[in-house]
Amino acid sequence: SKGFHGNIVSQVKALGKNYDAVYACGPKLMLKAISELAESTGALCQVSCEARMACGFGVCVGCVVKIKSNGGFAYKKVCKDGPVFNGWEVEWDE
Repeated sequence: SKGFHGNIVSQVKALGKNYDAVYACGPKLMLKAISELAESTGALCQVSCEARMACGFGVCVGCVVKIKSNGGFAYKKVCKDGPVFNGWEVEWDE
């Protein structure tokens, strides 16, 4: 009954621009919203991505995340290259 009531995106917005970094894990849509909010304020944003992993060591390529790279895109493996990525670099709209 005490404290803030609402989702984490609303809580971060309530902080204004009074933070230097955001670290988040959770569902993809929430991570997208947090990343966009952090980018708009210039704050560092690190997100822990979730993916189904068949092998767990990078052979099956079943857990890839699309990352913005040099004007194009690259695919990084959550199991081997992550699971933490810069939220500004993840292509959320795929």
